[in-house]
Amino acid sequence: MRINGLVWDCPVSNSCSVFVKSINRLFEESHRSYKLIQDGFQLVVGSGENVRFWHDVKWNFIPLKIVFPRIYALAINKDGMVRDFGRFEDSKWKWEVSMRRELFDWEIDQWNCFLVSLESINIWENFQDAVAWSYNPNGMSSFKSFKRHLENNGGANDHFDCPFLWKGICPPKVEIFLWQLLKGKVLVRGVLNRFGMSKIACLDCPLCGRELKSINHLFLQCGGCGRCVRRPWDGGELGLAVISQFLDGWKGGLVSVRKTLV
Repeated sequence: MRINGLVWDCPVSNSCSVFVKSINRLFEESHRSYKLIQDGFQLVVGSGENVRFWHDVKWNFIPLKIVFPRIYALAINKDGMVRDFGRFEDSKWKWEVSMRRELFDWEIDQWNCFLVSLESINIWENFQDAVAWSYNPNGMSSFKSFKRHLENNGGANDHFDCPFLWKGICPPKVEIFLWQLLKGKVLVRGVLNRFGMSKIACLDCPLCGRELKSINHLFLQCGGCGRCVRRPWDGGELGLAVISQFLDGWKGGLVSVRKTLV
């Protein structure tokens, strides 16, 4: 997979980790957050050596190949970088986009609009291309800015499986951990073994020694863990109801960790 070397450039294979595969899915067009992520990552053109001309350069947030489909169809170079479509003359950039044939009269209007769009692109010979996160004023990517953008545009419920989790009731690291619990992504021994990532011979829970160390067992059923942390949700299966109960407890100050650990 080559989205762009500046944003994400990692080949997909069966040997890739679960973490890498999860990131790759974010850049697949079938993912529900694909467009939001693509709009969030904006390529800042410097020398143009790492920015694809037709695919990465955008006019009003839309790639040039989509805004000017006729020009793209007639272009000789369809996969080149920005640097391949011009040259510097007396320290000034001059665009050179070659066509397969001369344009017909009815194609001239789109060509003129195309040239106008190129005037907004500045090429800097001695600066590297970079990536900026458009949802944050400082250009730095963060989950907080992504979440704020979704909330401001009324799309949080469409992109988060459990929107009630992301209300700021507890610290972000706790919210992310609870989300991992719901998704079964906490790397306990049982999960590592299922993905072939664990070389531990004994998969039993180290706290009680009686059951396979799975997520449900460790956080809901294990007696050894229960002696360390008071859990009002003991027993049952991990799900939205349990997470909601935990958040209610956090909000009301009911969750506590004992000083004495086993």
